[in-house]
Amino acid sequence: MRIRIIQKIIDRLRGKQQVQGPPLEETLHHALIEKMMLLSKARYSGGQRWELELEERYKSKLYLERYGYKVFSQNDEDGMIDEIFNRIGTTNKTFIEFGVQDGLECNSHLLLTIGWKGLWIDGSATDCNKIKKAFRTSIDRRKLTILNEFITKDNINALFDNAGFSGELDFLSVDIDGNDWHVLKSILEGKQVNPRVICVEYNSLLPPARDPNDESTDWIMEYKEDWRWVYDDCQGASLSAYYRLCKNHGYRLVGTSVIGSNAFFVREDLVGDKFVSDENGALALYNPGRWHALTYMKPHHKGVVNLNESMENRIKIYEENQWL
Repeated sequence: MRIRIIQKIIDRLRGKQQVQGPPLEETLHHALIEKMMLLSKARYSGGQRWELELEERYKSKLYLERYGYKVFSQNDEDGMIDEIFNRIGTTNKTFIEFGVQDGLECNSHLLLTIGWKGLWIDGSATDCNKIKKAFRTSIDRRKLTILNEFITKDNINALFDNAGFSGELDFLSVDIDGNDWHVLKSILEGKQVNPRVICVEYNSLLPPARDPNDESTDWIMEYKEDWRWVYDDCQGASLSAYYRLCKNHGYRLVGTSVIGSNAFFVREDLVGDKFVSDENGALALYNPGRWHALTYMKPHHKGVVNLNESMENRIKIYEENQWL
């Protein structure tokens, strides 16, 4: 992949004509992302304490780490989501996810594929247009609603309302690489929707304090309405900050992904004895950023359409994306 990106940059700088392909800015943008990914893999290794704790967690059926697997999620979230609903059941099989990019790799793609319905919101017009092509059948069948909107803490509940989503839903996933904590706070306070399960990307840089009442590690990025992530450590909020926010609104932390990216919260009326208790704080469920640890390789090119699409639409989209 790196070789292809570098070659495209060289070709364009030399003035070569490409029959198809993204603009130079997009190519450079992807190159920057890949560079940052490599740097992050080199920087964070977790530490022996967390590795020893993870070994013990794998032995317990209550911890979610042992159930993780990837189908369409970025890492092992698909399996953890499946296990959560295996324990608490479902109601209307409805989801909301925002920050989905083109939708092909996100936390609710698998749910959509197996019959759920829901709402995706993303601020990129380019990505939303890709979704409208790649998930055309789901959209036509009214299984999937797409909104191309830049999300703020002030407009999020109105966006849900305008899209026709209110009341109880099974799953909410939040990942906008910045104002996530502030937007989630607005959702919990606004009560336009009442999710049974919440997944949010947390900043794994700061481990939670040992004392659950110690707020010293409750780091939250300062709110900036038009913020766009610049691939540094200043994004989102720490796990303990989400723990306190969600606990104050009736949710319990039930687990985090092995790679240290997503945290899962379940509404407290559904928890019972089905999960590891978070009464002693978030530390017992914390995972560090193991960016080096999970690299799920695929033996073929990544799909550019949903599995439910017709062969006619599948071929059409592949022809439009020959440069991939």
